[in-house]
Amino acid sequence: MQKGVGSAISTCEDRQKAEARAKVEAFARDLGYFLAELVGTDTKTKRVPAPVKYRHTENPALT
Repeated sequence: MQKGVGSAISTCEDRQKAEARAKVEAFARDLGYFLAELVGTDTKTKRVPAPVKYRHTENPALT
């Protein structure tokens, strides 16, 4: 039961941090800035997967 409580607290804190970050980013966006400009650090950006370069000649499912 102790492990469950610890993980529940951690999950709750992570969720609260994500909500706070979203609010701060929205506020900065309303003012016409990016959060990275105001804080001075780069924020994480999601990468788009690269297109497939090579495909197996006999089995096209293999890339």
